[in-house]
Amino acid sequence: VKSNKKMLRPKKNGAGTTGLYATTACHKTGTMIKTMMAPSLYGKSRMTDRNKRCIMMAAAVLLVGTILVIFQKSSDPAGSRSRSRQAHSDSDVTGNDDPSQPVPRTKEEVDWWKRHDVLVERVESSDAIILPTSTGNDPNENGLPQLVFLGDSITEGWEGTSFGKIPRPHRNWKKNEDQEIRNIFESHFVKGRWSRAAKPPLTLGISGDQTQHVIWRLQHGEFPSSSSRNHPIMAVVLIGTNNLGNGMLPEPTLEGIETVCRTILKQGVEHVWLSDVLPRYDTFRVQRLCPPRCHKDGTPFSSFMPAIDRVNAALPKLVDRLNMEFPSSHIAISACGHIFRPQNDTIMPDQLHPNANGYRLWANCLSEHLTNHLKTTSSSPPQ
Repeated sequence: VKSNKKMLRPKKNGAGTTGLYATTACHKTGTMIKTMMAPSLYGKSRMTDRNKRCIMMAAAVLLVGTILVIFQKSSDPAGSRSRSRQAHSDSDVTGNDDPSQPVPRTKEEVDWWKRHDVLVERVESSDAIILPTSTGNDPNENGLPQLVFLGDSITEGWEGTSFGKIPRPHRNWKKNEDQEIRNIFESHFVKGRWSRAAKPPLTLGISGDQTQHVIWRLQHGEFPSSSSRNHPIMAVVLIGTNNLGNGMLPEPTLEGIETVCRTILKQGVEHVWLSDVLPRYDTFRVQRLCPPRCHKDGTPFSSFMPAIDRVNAALPKLVDRLNMEFPSSHIAISACGHIFRPQNDTIMPDQLHPNANGYRLWANCLSEHLTNHLKTTSSSPPQ
């Protein structure tokens, strides 16, 4: 549209000038709207039919654009999930997720959902194993408790995998180290004394999980059914490091750990063995959390260890509360984290996950604790 400015000569009155520029160009619609809407301020409106048509066209374009945006949002669920995932990730970084409420990982994390399906099938297969009917005279007449390992990547590591696959090179495992770790697990928790367990052990770990994810999994098929169970279970829980690693503070992380334990105990589990949070030395990750997780002077923290120590120091009181609230169950702490202190690349080469040497040391410590625990809580301890 050709722009032809037309000067309206200002008319003088007692109050002064009341006139202003008007135009027939559509790109001056804003000025024309002001003229129409506030003639007392800008002067008498002198709108031509062409001006009015321009305004109507602009309004029509705006209306059509709004409709198209609304339609695109409603017909683009993938984009919505992507935005949801971004919001979830941002929340993880700042530690704003509620660690005590069940939350699955995002739909885009396909490997997580595949792993979840595999674990649900694993539990269903275990539940399908039929044991003799218990007389109720001896809690161990069907064998020692079934071990159920529950947690994150360190728990999944007993299988030598991450999301069901051999871990990526950054974990710094050697060739065939995944098989070596599986052999360590089998020798400590499948064969020997634990061959007398009522059922084979279950490893229910998924890499990257936080407490809220484990709670969701417990409520969606990733734990032996209590309705048909006639054998004791010992749950070995290791969770919390990813809450801290994503910026969550120690106190809410503890709340999440407690909720995980309560969720298990409410299913009538006889034994819960709570592992302390293992040391981690991946300094570069804690520095990425600043802001908002910084010193008062704005500088980043240099270690996760103060937060880990606060969580572990609070575990004894947590266990005492749970033992009082669930007197028919036995809850204890596995304090094996000391074997990873001080930092030692020969047992934790990526500063976060044990290798075969680390798992061997951890298996020795954990196996001793489990055996001693059963000696004090069972009339038929393992031999």
